[in-house]
Amino acid sequence: MSTDDEALAPTRPSGDFVQRWWVGAVLIFILACAAFVRIRLIDLPLERDEGEYAYAGQLMLQGIPPYQLAYNMKLPGTYAVYALIMAGFGQTTRGIHIGLILANSITTFLVYLLGRRLFGPICGVVAAGCFAFLSLSYSVLGLAAHATHFVTLFGVAGTLLLWRAIEEKRLAFIFWSGLLFGLSFVMKQQAVFLSVFGGLMITWHELRRRPFEMRSLLVRGAVFSLGALLPFVSACAALAAAGVFSRFWFWTFSYARQYAGMVPLSSGWSMLQNAISLLFRAAPALWLLAGLGLTLVTYRERDRHKIWFALAFLAASFAMACPGLFFREHYFIPLLPAVAIFTGAAIQILSDEIRRRKWSRACLAIPVALFLAASGHAIARHGDLFFRSNPRTAARDIYGGNPFPEAVEIARYIRENTAPGSRIAILGSEPEIYFYSGRHSATGYIYIYPLMEAHKYALTMQQEMITEIESAKPEYFVLVDVVYSWLPRPTSHRLILEWFNRYAQEHLEQVGFVDIISMIATEYHLGDWEGKYSQPKSQFSVTIFKRKTNS
Repeated sequence: MSTDDEALAPTRPSGDFVQRWWVGAVLIFILACAAFVRIRLIDLPLERDEGEYAYAGQLMLQGIPPYQLAYNMKLPGTYAVYALIMAGFGQTTRGIHIGLILANSITTFLVYLLGRRLFGPICGVVAAGCFAFLSLSYSVLGLAAHATHFVTLFGVAGTLLLWRAIEEKRLAFIFWSGLLFGLSFVMKQQAVFLSVFGGLMITWHELRRRPFEMRSLLVRGAVFSLGALLPFVSACAALAAAGVFSRFWFWTFSYARQYAGMVPLSSGWSMLQNAISLLFRAAPALWLLAGLGLTLVTYRERDRHKIWFALAFLAASFAMACPGLFFREHYFIPLLPAVAIFTGAAIQILSDEIRRRKWSRACLAIPVALFLAASGHAIARHGDLFFRSNPRTAARDIYGGNPFPEAVEIARYIRENTAPGSRIAILGSEPEIYFYSGRHSATGYIYIYPLMEAHKYALTMQQEMITEIESAKPEYFVLVDVVYSWLPRPTSHRLILEWFNRYAQEHLEQVGFVDIISMIATEYHLGDWEGKYSQPKSQFSVTIFKRKTNS
């Protein structure tokens, strides 16, 4: 039991049972509330990243390795997790979101355990509640099963074992901590900062030991490194055996380096300010409590090693949002456990201080009431999303005019009008259509974004995409006229568009049109096109083409 736990433990033999009972009851309530929101919106249409992971996972279940029919710069861990989720819960939106509920619930419980070990049982319970809420927020796109949810799951588990390894000096825990950080890395490259954090913490604690033993430092460092490297090395070996290693390396390292260097520092700073503003506005009172906890922990006299550990975890968690300086909303999900723990620390320290000063037991309700008020205010700000929106309106509220609800109907039309082995092509960045339709892409370029970006590979990528499509002769084409699906730049090459205009005139006929007229209205003309529209009614539309007979 930690020092804080001993100070708070009742003297009566039944006290531990009573404490376990109320802690268990509160944790179950927290998990149930979070699951309720996610289940209520379980049919929320997949967004782009989810569509990519789902399509890649679907291919894996068919025996097709990553990077063979779907190119992207993410490491393959999340694809494997999606494949496991869909193998267990079904290749559907619901199946994927059930997997997210399970992963998020486990992470919430791990946050409780980590907060409890660092600062006490009150901290653990409050941290679990805070994380459960913040990981649902629109400010981090928390309802979507992003890779960062799985980065966080393995990252918190690794951090918990790392702390136990430091406390209990057990070599096995060092290995398993490294392995979990390594699994976090194969979910997404940014998680390398967790391995750096782990290595630094092990080194720091070994250097503080008296007498210092170099052999102990080298052994522990080697064991941790072995665990951290094992998942990545295993993934590389598997991809090499599947014959896709060179393409994997190009996309996840060569192209990824280009991608990470596209945003200038000035633009990155502006994006960070916008991201922080969105995070704060979503739950201002909770973020202020986290700031209070950070301040109180930093100036606390005892348990300095815990303080440095928690601060290092916070720094590593924030660092994961920084590569590339894009600061997109879901990049901050790995930061939430550390923020939640500092929020919990604020309530724990205030409660400890009330006990130390021997104030009335009624005063112990004040810190709890403070957290409940902060949480209630944050939940109220999310009231429409959590309690009133349906999946379609929630998708519109969160993602605006992106064609995520429409992708479901477009994919259904394609699936009903093609044979299972048919190939399709999408000019846009909507891989969720491949997943919904169960049809393979005619090209590995499931996103159009890399072709529009300012890097040395862009024109070559456009030429390769054209070659792949012409060779595959897809039966259906989907042209996505939504700026968010392309993100063109003034300097973007236009070869792919010029080619498609010529190709469509020669080989394709239009068979459908989807007009996203407003946030609440979409007009579908699928299979009954017949030239009904001369011009779309809105700036967001999707056109469906079919290959001409004998073309």
